[in-house]
Amino acid sequence: MDTVLRILVVDDTAIYRRILSDVVSDLPGTDVVGTAHDGPAALRKVDHLRPDMVLLDVNMPGMSGLDVLSQLSERKLNLGVVMVSGTSSTDVDLTVEALSRGALDFVPKPVGRDPETSRRELVRVLKPIINAFRTRWLLRGGASARPAIREYRPPPKVSRPRTTGRVRGVPPARLSLLAIGVSTGGPNALHELVPALSPQLSLPVLIVQHMPAGFTRSLAAKLDRVCGLEVREAEDGDEIRAGRILIAPGGRHMVGRKLDSRLVVGITDGPPVKSCRPSVDVLFRSLAGLTPSAILTLTLTGMGDDGADGVQTLARYGSYNLVQDEETCVVYGMPRAVNERGLAHEVHPLSRLAARINDLGRRGPRGARR
Repeated sequence: MDTVLRILVVDDTAIYRRILSDVVSDLPGTDVVGTAHDGPAALRKVDHLRPDMVLLDVNMPGMSGLDVLSQLSERKLNLGVVMVSGTSSTDVDLTVEALSRGALDFVPKPVGRDPETSRRELVRVLKPIINAFRTRWLLRGGASARPAIREYRPPPKVSRPRTTGRVRGVPPARLSLLAIGVSTGGPNALHELVPALSPQLSLPVLIVQHMPAGFTRSLAAKLDRVCGLEVREAEDGDEIRAGRILIAPGGRHMVGRKLDSRLVVGITDGPPVKSCRPSVDVLFRSLAGLTPSAILTLTLTGMGDDGADGVQTLARYGSYNLVQDEETCVVYGMPRAVNERGLAHEVHPLSRLAARINDLGRRGPRGARR
C-alpha cells in the first residue's frame, strides 16, 4: 500500500518554495509532488496532481491563500491544508479566517538570519503537524482515498457518553466556570462552538488555544463579532465573570487567581510546558481549589496531551469533564489523553457540545433549574 503523503507547496516567493520543499523532502513518509507560485497555478496543480496536503501561502498577489482555500473547500477535495503565514496584521487576520474555514493548522514564516536558520525553525513546527496529519490520513484510508472527491471533515457521529470517576456521569449541583483546552483544528472548532453558546450562560469561560503571539487577538475579535457573549484576548487582571469569554494571549500563560473577593486572570511568561505556551495544563492546575464549586472542563481537538495532567488535578476537586469525540477531531490527541486516563465523563461530537454546555450552564447558583 502507498503510504507516502503527497504534498504540494504553494508560495509566491521562490526562496520559501525551496525552503518548504527541502523541509518536506527530509521528513520520512512524505513527498513534494509539485510547487506553485500563485493561486491559479495552485488550483491547476491540485486538479492535476491530487496531493494529500497543501502548504499554502496566506498572502499572495491576486488570489490570496484564503481565496484558494475557499475554492478547494467548494470542490470538497479529500486533502488537508496548512497555511504558511507572515506576521503582519493582514496576514494574521487572513490566517485566522482560514483556520475558521477549515484549514488544518498554520505555521508562521520564521524571521531567521539566513535560510538555514529559517529551515530549522520550519522543521521544528512543521514536523509534528505533518506527522499528525499523516497518521490521521493513514487511519482513514491513505492513498486509497486519494482519487475520491468527498468531504475532508467527516459527518459528526454520536458517541455514547462514558461514565467514570466519583461523579459517575452526574454533573455536580454547582458549577463555577468552564475551562477549555484546544490546539490543532481549534479555531475552526471554536468558530462552531462559541457562537452557539447561550447569551444567558451562567458560567465564565476561559480558553487556551495553542497559538503564537499576535494571533489570538484576531481570533478573539472574530469570535466576538459572532457570539452573544463578550469574547476578548485576556489581559492581566481581567475579571472572570459570567457573560465573558477570555482567551489566553498567544505565547503567554494564563492562570486563575483570587483578588480580594473576585476571580481574575493572571498573564505570565513562565517557561513552556510540554513545549506549549500558553499551556492548558498551566491554566487547569491554577484553577484547582480556586472556587468552592466544581470546574467544568472541555478538551477539544489537538495533538499531544497538554491538558490531561491539569484535568487529573482538577478531578481531585470534583471537576466534570467533557471531551470532543474522535470522529469530529482534526487530531484526536488531547481528548484521547483525557479519555484514556478515565477522566472523561461525557464524549460528544463537536456539533453537540454547545447544547450540552448550555444545559449545564443553566443551573442556578445552588444547582436549581432556572
